[in-house]
Amino acid sequence: MLGYDVRLGDYVVLGNTVRLGNYVMLGYGVIVKSKVILNKTPLQIQGSRDLITVIGEDVQVGCIVMPKGKWLKLGSKLGIKNNYSKEEIKEYIKYIKIINKI
Repeated sequence: MLGYDVRLGDYVVLGNTVRLGNYVMLGYGVIVKSKVILNKTPLQIQGSRDLITVIGEDVQVGCIVMPKGKWLKLGSKLGIKNNYSKEEIKEYIKYIKIINKI
């Protein structure tokens, strides 16, 4: 169940049997995987290019969601594949390192 006054961004898709508390605001196009339980507000970091969202052990950068640990292994390759600059890749790797300490 999402708590009261939660706001989700654009393009959210919620799975079956999702329960939402009072005054929840959902934006256009938000996607939440099946069986996700949000006990607290997800950590979000707005990078220079894409939003980073941390939900439990998963991290979403732009539209790609992976477990925290995989981002350190694959993040640079994904950045290159998605046309991030070297500076942007360094920036996002720093964010992922911070997230992995949490």
